[in-house]
Amino acid sequence: MAQNPVKYPVVPDGSLGFATSRTVYLFGNPIEWNSSRGLFEYLDGTPVLSDTLRPCVKCNELPVDGCDPCLGKLPGVESACCGHGVKKGYVIFKNGIKLKGTFKVKEEPLPLKDKWW
Repeated sequence: MAQNPVKYPVVPDGSLGFATSRTVYLFGNPIEWNSSRGLFEYLDGTPVLSDTLRPCVKCNELPVDGCDPCLGKLPGVESACCGHGVKKGYVIFKNGIKLKGTFKVKEEPLPLKDKWW
């Protein structure tokens, strides 16, 4: 069964590269629009389809439910991208606040249950 092309919205400020260059990135993998085929392709010519998504070049994980594989689902966040080592990241909160920059994902253990906090 043929898969549908993966479509990603154009970001008006060009933060994903759509407005500023021919080559853009999908989870750190360079892709280009092929106008004759009407879809994005990886640089080796493989079409970007839902069953051909490649893992992030930074964390080597595949996206889950369209979420950034490095960040996962974040509470109170509408959209987020870590930049995958090739671009600056962004976080767009559901209340409309937007952050852009270089973010470091840091996992910390939860505090012990017997602590006062």
